[in-house]
Amino acid sequence: LALYKKATELRDQVSPLVEQSQHGEILHMLSVLRDPIDQFFDHVLVMDENPEIQRNRIALVDFVYGLFREVAELSKLQPTKAKS
Repeated sequence: LALYKKATELRDQVSPLVEQSQHGEILHMLSVLRDPIDQFFDHVLVMDENPEIQRNRIALVDFVYGLFREVAELSKLQPTKAKS
């Protein structure tokens, strides 16, 4: 999966920046995950009938979410309304 490959590459680049509190740089780097994340959720059924596949896909989502948790608690962000 493209998402797993890109997230794994970024994990190694993000780790040293976390220690340096370079949060803006980390978020900028993680922004390249937007397309792979969109593609993943548009084309992959996370809750597959096969429990093993389902666990692997949930683990991938958790792994990617963990990269973002290194910098910010995303659940605290407030949604904004799209401009018309």
